[in-house]
Amino acid sequence: MSPVLPYPPSPLQLRLSLPLVAVGGGLMALALPPVSAWPLAWVALVPLWGVILASPGQPWWHPTLHGLVWGLAYYGLSLVWITHLHPLMWLGVPWLGSVAIALGVWFFISLW
Repeated sequence: MSPVLPYPPSPLQLRLSLPLVAVGGGLMALALPPVSAWPLAWVALVPLWGVILASPGQPWWHPTLHGLVWGLAYYGLSLVWITHLHPLMWLGVPWLGSVAIALGVWFFISLW
């Protein structure tokens, strides 16, 4: 009996599942204040777990990629308040530098 070799996911499968997982991350962000739609937290996990449990023959990067997309959507939307650091002109930082700092901090913390 030969071992089961992982098969790569089709491009169509990735095109359909990645946006679905990103929507799940966005729904999880809506479960937090100021929206506080906490029942969405249960619904938001369904696309992620559906993709992970439906990929037993996939390579390791397939569920990892979907978890990364879900996390980026969740943290990117739930940490958007960090961009309210702008304007930092009261610290002597020019306007364009203030925008760059606020967006850079938001991006860095979202990826952290």
